[in-house]
Amino acid sequence: MKIKEKNKILSVNDTNKINKIKSLGTIVLCHGVFDIIHEGHINHFKFAKKFANTLIVSVTNDRFVNKGPGKPNFNIYSRINMLINLKIVDYVIISNSVSAIPVINAVKPNLYCKDIEYKKKTDYNQNINNEIKAVKKNKGKTIFSKEKKYSSSKILIENPSLMNNDYKEFFVRLNRDNTKNIINKIENNRLSGLIIGEIIYDRYIFTEGLGKSGKDSILTHKRISEKTYKGGSLSIALNFSNFLKKCTLLTEAKNKKILLKKNKDKFYIDYIKKNDSKKIVKTKFIDIATNNKILGIYDFNDRILNINEKRKFLKKINYNKTKCDFIIIADYDHGLLTDDIAREIIKTKKPVIVTSQLNAANLSFHNIKKFDGADLLIINSNELKNFFRRKTLEQNTEKLGKLFLKETKFKNLIVTVGNKGSIFINRKSIVKCPAFVNNSKDKIGSGDFFLVLASLGFVLNFKPEEILFLGSLAAKENLKDFGNKNLISKNRIYKQIQHTFL
Repeated sequence: MKIKEKNKILSVNDTNKINKIKSLGTIVLCHGVFDIIHEGHINHFKFAKKFANTLIVSVTNDRFVNKGPGKPNFNIYSRINMLINLKIVDYVIISNSVSAIPVINAVKPNLYCKDIEYKKKTDYNQNINNEIKAVKKNKGKTIFSKEKKYSSSKILIENPSLMNNDYKEFFVRLNRDNTKNIINKIENNRLSGLIIGEIIYDRYIFTEGLGKSGKDSILTHKRISEKTYKGGSLSIALNFSNFLKKCTLLTEAKNKKILLKKNKDKFYIDYIKKNDSKKIVKTKFIDIATNNKILGIYDFNDRILNINEKRKFLKKINYNKTKCDFIIIADYDHGLLTDDIAREIIKTKKPVIVTSQLNAANLSFHNIKKFDGADLLIINSNELKNFFRRKTLEQNTEKLGKLFLKETKFKNLIVTVGNKGSIFINRKSIVKCPAFVNNSKDKIGSGDFFLVLASLGFVLNFKPEEILFLGSLAAKENLKDFGNKNLISKNRIYKQIQHTFL
């Protein structure tokens, strides 16, 4: 898209031009996404311009917008074109940051103008407080406009035809009941969770291709770097500990040295000793030119627990389940969760949520049904299809899900379908949620991230749409990088929820 009136566009690097503008009088800076220019924006600009000679508007670039899936509705070029065609706006700057601080430091405005709502409501990214400090540091002052409140998100929800993405049907349905207290329910929960499963370490070796070996018919690579991230049940438990009153991880290990204990008041690890156990390390070799995986090597001992170990493990389960409000089973089929142990856990009267993951090591004996009767099962479409194997020719995921519930005692089922989204299925209804990302660096860990917030929503009795929405937001956070590099950012999730539920 061609941008008109290029002389109205500034860059943070245009020091000489900015200094020249400043020499002509006072500058007021307004900053935002400005997805749909509405009356509220115009009134805000009019208010700001009353106090200065020059109005500069800073616009957040697309990839730095954190207002939920499908935002911004219009790309940066469309948004800039709208702004530079407003007579009241003197200059526009693209902000390549999650906050206005780099622009504030470059422009050093005399005044920084924000809507009064930013002073009243919680800023989950803490941007406004840091921006005010930056303005003050640059000898400026922050002012707040008190114009009538409008919302670009609300305009889009009420006028779906304006939506420029594939999510409109889902978001209209999501907002139908005008849910506003979802953050409060999560933030104020006093739940304790028990997570049971194996700890996995995901090791990434990043390489650069060199080509065929001079002596052998093999492809050679140069090692560039290496990273190892906490995965499996440990990643799940660490993420849950950010959202719960208390979280306990029950696992197996050879000794205490491989275990992580952090914040004992909120997160505790209990374990049984498996004498010949070793760290489960799943190594992937990554071609840095394409981010493609070129080889995977698993290091583990998947011997099932012996009678004595089972007895100790069941004793640990019975002790810990009395102190929790719900149980998460994360089964990676490396010998910990045997059929009889699974049956004992399912018998508990606490809500039980299961993920049972298909991988290269358990392809021939993956058994979801050992957890039959759980309140919620979260699996991907390949795991669902693998359950049926050749028992059915049906390939439609929704129909397979319904058929699965008929053949089992699971009460609720969530199936994730990659870039096609996720589906919540029970005997009464089917609810679908789109995927919020089209591509990713790596899918490892995304299912575990999805599990955390979807399970929390389920335990808090959220609607199926809300459960899928929360899970998809978490998965979206994971897909930005390799493995479980970062935990789920509570503030980022809350900010996206804040801009979605109107």
